[in-house]
Amino acid sequence: MAARLDALLRRAGRDLFLPLSFRLAQRLEQVAPEEFAADPALAAFALRSAQKLFGADGTINWFDPALESASAGADGVPPEAILKRPPLSVALDLARRLADEAGNDDLVLGYLTGPATLSRRLAFKHASQIPLAMAKAYCEAKVSALLLAEEAPLGPETVVHCETLAPLLNLAAYYGIPVLLLPRHRPGPAFIKRIHELGVRIARSGAGAIVTLPIGERTPDECLAGWEKGSGRLVLSAWDIPPETAPEDVVAVARQVQG
Repeated sequence: MAARLDALLRRAGRDLFLPLSFRLAQRLEQVAPEEFAADPALAAFALRSAQKLFGADGTINWFDPALESASAGADGVPPEAILKRPPLSVALDLARRLADEAGNDDLVLGYLTGPATLSRRLAFKHASQIPLAMAKAYCEAKVSALLLAEEAPLGPETVVHCETLAPLLNLAAYYGIPVLLLPRHRPGPAFIKRIHELGVRIARSGAGAIVTLPIGERTPDECLAGWEKGSGRLVLSAWDIPPETAPEDVVAVARQVQG
C-alpha cells in the first residue's frame, strides 16, 4: 500500500524526490502512448521501472491536461459513466495498481487537471463534477496525495475557479489525503492567497515544503544551483519531464536531492 505523504516526510529524515516522468517512462520502455492507454499492466510496469531507475521515492499515475476532456466527449453522460471510459478508466486503474503494489516507503500521486485549465476544456458542470468523482476513486485507492496540475496562467480572473474545489477538498480531508497544486506558470498573489485559505499546498521553485526543479528543462548543475540539502520537503520536477531527457540527468538530480 502506498505511503501516507506526511508520515513518510516525517520519518524519511531527508527530502523526498518524485520526478514526474510520465512521458519519459513511455520512451524508456518503448511503449507507444496508445499501448500505454490500452494496457494498465504494461503502463504500471513502465512507471515502476522509471521510478526504480531514478531511485525515486514514488511516481504519478498519469500526466495529461487533456485526460478528463478526452474521456468526457461532447455528450451529457454523467461523471460516473465518464470514469469508465478510457483513457480516464486506465488512469484510475493505474492509480489502484500502483497504490496496491507500492511499498511502505513509496508515494503514489493521483493526477487531476487543475480547475482553471479544466474550465477551458469542459463545460462548467463537467469541470466541477468529474474531478470530484476522480478524487473519490483516488482516495478509495489510497493514493498518497492528489496532484492538481495547472497548465493555464493563474491571474486574478482565475481565483473564481478555486471555489469549484471545495467539495473535492472536503472529500480529500475526510480520507486524510493532502491536495497539492503544481502550476506551470507562477500564480498571482490573489490565487495563492485563496488556494492557501482552502488548504491546498502549492509546489514552487525555491523554498517551501513542496519544491520544484526544472528537470529536463535545464542541466542538472543548473537545476541544482544554490541547492541546499534539507529534510521534510517533497521535491518534484517543475512539470512532466520532457521525454527526450537523458535518464542520467534525472539520476544526477536525485542523488543530490536525497543526499
